Amino acid sequence: MTVAAAAASQFVVSAANAAAPYIANAAANYAASQALTAAQNLIFGPVVRRHEGPRREEIRFHNAAEGAGIPRVYGRQRIGGQTLWITDFQEVTEVIKQSSGGKGITRSVETQHTVYRYTVSIAIGLCEGEISRLARVWADGRPVSMKDWNVRIYKGTEDQLPDPLIEAVEGVGAAPAYRGLAYLVIENLPLDDFGNRVPQFNFEVERQLLTDHPEALENLVTAVTLIPGSGESVYSTTPLFLEAEEGVTQPDNVHNSPGETDAAVSIDHLVSTFPHLEAVSLVVSWFGSDLRAGDCVIEPRIEDSTRVLVPDEWSVAGVDREAATEVSRIDGAPAYGGTTSDQGVTEMIAALHDRGLEVMFHPFILMDIPAGNGLADPYGGGEQGAYPWRGRITAHPLASVDKTAAARTQVSSFFATYRPMILHYAALCAEAGGVESFLIGSELRGLTRLRDETGTFPAVDELVTLASEVRAILGAGTKISYGADWSEYGAYQPGDGSGDVLFPLDDLWADEDVDFIGIDNYMPLTDWRDGGGHLDAEDWDSPYDRDYLQARIAGGENYDWYYADLTARDAQTRTPISDTAHGEDWIFRSKDLTGWWGEAHYPRPDGVRAATPTAWVPESKPIRFTEIGCAAIDKGANQPNVFLDPKSAESAVPYYSSGERDDLAARRFLEAQLSYWPEEENNPVSSLYAGPMLSSDRLYLYAWDARPFPDFPARGDIWADWRNWVTGHWLNGRAGRVPLSALIQHIAADAGLTQVDASACEALVTGYMLGQPMTGRAALEPLFELYQLDAVERAGVLIVKPRTGISSVSITEDDMVITDENPPLTIARAQESDLPAQLIVTYTDGLSDYQPGVATVTAPGAHGVSAARIDTAVVLEAGEAEGRAETLLVEARALRTSLSFALPSGDMTIELSDVLTVEALSGELHDCRITSITDGPYRAIEAVRTDRGLFTPRYTGLSTRPGELPRIAGPAAFEILDIPLLPAGQDGAFLRAAAYAAPWPGRVNVYRGSGTEAALIGGVSHPASLGRLVAALSPGPVSRWDEGNVLRVRMVSGHLASLTEEAALSGAGQLAVRSTTGEWEILSFRDAVLEEDGSYTLRHLLRGQRGTEEEALAGAAYGARVVMLGTGLEAEPLDPSLWGTEGIWQAGPAGKPPGAFPYREQTVRLTGSGARPFAPAHVTATPSGDDLMISWVRRSRIGGDGWSAGDIPLGESSERYLVRARAEDDTILHEEEVTTPSLTIAASGVARVEVRQISASFGAGRAASVDIA
Repeated sequence: MTVAAAAASQFVVSAANAAAPYIANAAANYAASQALTAAQNLIFGPVVRRHEGPRREEIRFHNAAEGAGIPRVYGRQRIGGQTLWITDFQEVTEVIKQSSGGKGITRSVETQHTVYRYTVSIAIGLCEGEISRLARVWADGRPVSMKDWNVRIYKGTEDQLPDPLIEAVEGVGAAPAYRGLAYLVIENLPLDDFGNRVPQFNFEVERQLLTDHPEALENLVTAVTLIPGSGESVYSTTPLFLEAEEGVTQPDNVHNSPGETDAAVSIDHLVSTFPHLEAVSLVVSWFGSDLRAGDCVIEPRIEDSTRVLVPDEWSVAGVDREAATEVSRIDGAPAYGGTTSDQGVTEMIAALHDRGLEVMFHPFILMDIPAGNGLADPYGGGEQGAYPWRGRITAHPLASVDKTAAARTQVSSFFATYRPMILHYAALCAEAGGVESFLIGSELRGLTRLRDETGTFPAVDELVTLASEVRAILGAGTKISYGADWSEYGAYQPGDGSGDVLFPLDDLWADEDVDFIGIDNYMPLTDWRDGGGHLDAEDWDSPYDRDYLQARIAGGENYDWYYADLTARDAQTRTPISDTAHGEDWIFRSKDLTGWWGEAHYPRPDGVRAATPTAWVPESKPIRFTEIGCAAIDKGANQPNVFLDPKSAESAVPYYSSGERDDLAARRFLEAQLSYWPEEENNPVSSLYAGPMLSSDRLYLYAWDARPFPDFPARGDIWADWRNWVTGHWLNGRAGRVPLSALIQHIAADAGLTQVDASACEALVTGYMLGQPMTGRAALEPLFELYQLDAVERAGVLIVKPRTGISSVSITEDDMVITDENPPLTIARAQESDLPAQLIVTYTDGLSDYQPGVATVTAPGAHGVSAARIDTAVVLEAGEAEGRAETLLVEARALRTSLSFALPSGDMTIELSDVLTVEALSGELHDCRITSITDGPYRAIEAVRTDRGLFTPRYTGLSTRPGELPRIAGPAAFEILDIPLLPAGQDGAFLRAAAYAAPWPGRVNVYRGSGTEAALIGGVSHPASLGRLVAALSPGPVSRWDEGNVLRVRMVSGHLASLTEEAALSGAGQLAVRSTTGEWEILSFRDAVLEEDGSYTLRHLLRGQRGTEEEALAGAAYGARVVMLGTGLEAEPLDPSLWGTEGIWQAGPAGKPPGAFPYREQTVRLTGSGARPFAPAHVTATPSGDDLMISWVRRSRIGGDGWSAGDIPLGESSERYLVRARAEDDTILHEEEVTTPSLTIAASGVARVEVRQISASFGAGRAASVDIA
C-alpha cells in the first residue's frame, strides 16, 4: 500500500450545519497525500495553482440571497453580511431656501428646492456566533460611524431574544431570534449620504476561539496597564479638535473608523478582548529633565505651544499651555506626546468605572533628555544617554556623593519637584470619585539605593512621607503602594567591596500607609539560544513550551544560578546561588518571592548579619505585579525588560535574539505567568491576613494602548512611535489572534473530527473565514500550505505539526535494503529551469482595512522563469505575508533534491513527514523529509531535501495602507446677520445665517436660545466665505468711492479677486463687515491684492450700501467679522416680535444635539434692519424770511435701483416722514410728521434738522440731517 497515493475521502465543513461524517482515516490519508503534493505542485505544477478553499470575494459583499450559507469567522475578518429583514422606505420632505447676492445693490435672489429624505430599518446577518465584538463598519467602501444611528447588535448567543422592532412589525411570536447567528438591526437608517438607497455594508467582526480554554491568554487576564501615559488628549473621552483657525478643525483624539474617541474605542476593544478583566493601571506621565537628582525638574509638558484645542484647552495642575514647557523634538516632531490634560485623566477614570473596572493610578516619569544634550552623566559617561530610563536618576557624581550628606540634599531637591506631581494626582483622583489603588511612584532605583552619611536611605524616607500625605488626601478606602523594579524591591548589594547586604525599601513596605508590595516584574525566564546545542535545549524542545516557562518562574537564572558576566553568559557558565554563611539563599534570588515574603530580613552591613531584622514583618502584606510583560520579539523571555526604541539609549534586543518579531513569545510568557500564580502550591497563603502571597488577580499586564488598534500602529502619520509596536510589549492587535493549533482543531471539530492534535503548530493567525459549505480538505488546505504543515495518523489521532527540518533519526547507506531495481540510495535533482523563480501569495491585509494584498518574492540568482502562486483568504500583515512567501519559495527550491531508498520492513519507527539524516557512502550528509512510504517486503521511502533553516519566516517590516477616516465635523464658525438685504419679491426683515467648517458637515443647524431646549430656526446647507479684519477699517465716505482707506482681511474660507468698476457698482463683491456700532456695514470693493501673509488688501471701496451709512461712518475694529454676501447665506423671515431683542443663538453640525459642543453660541442683537426705512437723501434747508424751507428726496428699500424715468417705488404702505428741528444743545424745537418730502418751519434757534421715513411695520427709520449755518 502506498500511503501517499491513497484516495483521500472528503469530510465536509458546513457553515450552516456543523454536523459531518466522522472519517478519521480519510483525514489522515489527505494529510499524507498533502505532504507529497505540496512539493510536487510547487516545483512541477502549473504556474497558477487553484483550489476550492475560502474565497476573498465572499468577504466583501452585502447580499440578500435566499439559502446562502452562514459564514464562520475565526479571529477577525471583514465580511459583507446578508439582509435578513427590511422595512419599506420612510419619506421625509424638507424645503431648503438659499440666497445669493443679487445683481445690483438692492435685493438678493432666493432659491427654494425640495429635498426628499428617506430612512429604512434593516437587519443584517453577519456570521455564526458567538462573536466577541463588531468593530468597524464600511458603507459603499467608506468607513462610517454608527454612533449616531440607532443600532442593536446581537452576538449570536443561544439565548438571544427577538429584536423588539422586528417583533413590533411582524407580531409577537412571528419574529425569529436568530439564535446562534450574529446580526445587527439598524433602526431608521438615514439614507441621505448613500443616494437614498441602502448602501453596500461591510463589517469587521471578531470571534475568539478559546472562549472556554482556561489557560488561553484572553481568559486569564484580569488586570492590564493602560498606556501611552503621554499625549495631550490621549485619554479624553470627549472629542477634542485642533482648531487651526475659525471653523478649520481636525480631530485630535478621533483617528478611527467607528468615529468615537480613540480612548473609548480602545477601551471597548479591551473589555471585549478580556472578558474577565477587573482592573486597569492608568499611567499618566510628567517629564524629567536631568538624571542628576539635584538638577532634575519634574513637570508637565506640552507638544506644541501653538496648538489650540477645543472645546477644552490643555491644563495640568494649574499650568496652562502658555506657561508650559514643550517636549523636545526629533526631526521637527515632538519626541513624546505631551502630558495628558487633567480633564482627560478624570474622563478616563470615569470611563473605566463606567465599565465596572477598578483603577490603579500610576504616576510615571518620562525622561525628556534628547541626544546631544551636553548634560554631565552622574555615572561618569561623556553625557547623559538619550531618553533614558527614570531608574537612572541618581546623585551626581554618584561615585563620590553616595553615603554623604550631599546625597540627602540632592534627593530632597528632587522630591521638591516630584512631590507636587504625586499630590496633584492624588487630589485629582479624589475629585474623580476615587480609585481602588494609587502608586506614589515606580522604578526610582537610582534614588532608593542612595545613602546619606548615616547609612539611611533618604529617598525611601521621602516616599514614606509621601505615602502619608497621599493617605490624607485619598483616605483609608484607597490602597497605596510603590511599583518597585524587579531588581529593586528586595536585597541590595552595592558591589563596592563593602560586603553590604541591605533592604532599602523595607521601611516603605512596612509602613502603615502602604497596603501592598508593588513589583514591576520583568524577570528573565528562559536562556534560549539558536540551534540545539545549548543547555536549555537538553531538557526542553521549544521556547514556547508552557512547562519550560513555568519551571523558570521560580527556577533557572536569578533563582538557581546566575551569570557572573557576559563572557560567562556566552559560554553558559552558570554559578549556583547559595548562601553558604547563613543559608538564606532567597536573599540573592530575585525570583524567590516566597522566601523574601515569608522570612524576616536581617541586613548585613559590612557582610555581618545584624542581630535584629528590618521593619518588614513576614507574610504581613500581599504582593502585586504592578507591571508584568514581555516584548513580542524573538527570545523575548530571555530578557523581558528590554525593548526597541530607536530614539532611546535604552533600546536593545533580548540576549541572543535575532530581533525578529515574535508575538507567540509574548503570549506564551504571559500565559505561563497568569496560569502559574493562581495555583496554591506556587502561591502560599498568609498566616496573618489569610490571603495569598501574590494577588494573582492583580497582575497588571504591560500593556494596552489607549490608541485603538489597528489605527495604531497603522497610521504612522499621526503617531511617531508606530514602528515600536512591531516588537514591543503591546497587547493591542496581539491578544485575540487565533493560535493556529486551535484553528485547525476547530475546523476539524466542525467537520466532526475531534481526535486531532495540532498542539505543535505554534503560529498565530489574525483571521480566517469559511464563507460557504466546503470539504474539510478545502478548508484546511490553505492553512497547511501557507504554514508548511504536515499531518500523520497515529493511534487514531490526526497529528498535525509544522515542518522544522530538524532531524530525529540518522541512517547510513549501510542501513538500507538493496533491491533488484535500484541502488540502495538514489539522489535526483531537478533542472534549474524546472524550479519556480518566483512565488506570488495573495492574502487579506489585516492592517490595511482588509484590502487585497499581494506578496511577490523572487529567488536571488534564479535563472528560471516559472512562477508559483498561492491564493488564500487568510488575514495577514504585509510583512508577515512576505516572510511566509520567502520561506515557501526557499523550501520549494530546496525540494529540487529528492531521495529514494528502502528500509527493512520491520523498522516501523519511521513515519511520514519524519526528518532523517542520511549519510551516503561518500560521507555526504542529507537531511530529508519523508513524503511517501510504500510498505511491502521492505519499506520504500521517498523523501525530499530539507533543512532546519528553511522554516523560520522573517517578518519583513510594518507596511500599512490605512483607509480614509470618517469625516468628524468640529465646531463651525458662524454668524447671524440681521442686514437690510431682501430676497427678491419679498418685504420685511430677514435673518441670514452664514457658517463655515472644514470639514464641512453637510449642513449646519441654527438654533435660537441656549441649552438643549433651543428652538431650531433653520440650517445652512452650503459653506459661506468668512474672514476677519487684520487691521481696523477707518470711517469712510458714502455715496462715492472711498479712495483713501483700505480694507485688510484674512479669509478663513473663500477667495477674493479684483473686479471691474461696472461689476462692483452692480453689486458684485459685496461684503458685510461688523461695524463698531455692532451692526453690519455693506460695502463693495474694486481691487483685491493677495499679500504674502495670506491676507487680502481691498481698495476702491463703495461704503455704506443698503442704508448702512452709519456703520460706514463708524468704521470697524481689528478682528471684526467679514462675510462675503452670496452663496452660503440662507434667509429666514424675522418675526417682528424679535425686533429690538437680544439673545443667545447657537449653531453646529446637523445631527448633533444643541446645547453642547460642537455647537457654539453667540449673543445676537436683532433690529429688523430689513424692514427699516433708509435715511432720505439730499436733505436741504433753505432760509425764507423767518422760516426754513426743508426738502429731501426719499429712498426706497424695494426697487429703488432702477434707472427708468419717474419716481422710484415707495416701498412702504404709505408715504410718511418724521421731521425734527434741534437747537445747539440738541433740544427738540420742532417735531412734525408729514406725508410729502418737504416742510416749512420757523428758523429761530434751529441748529440741525433731521428727517426720517416712517414704516408702518418698523416705525421711524434712520435719520438724514442737515446743519443750519
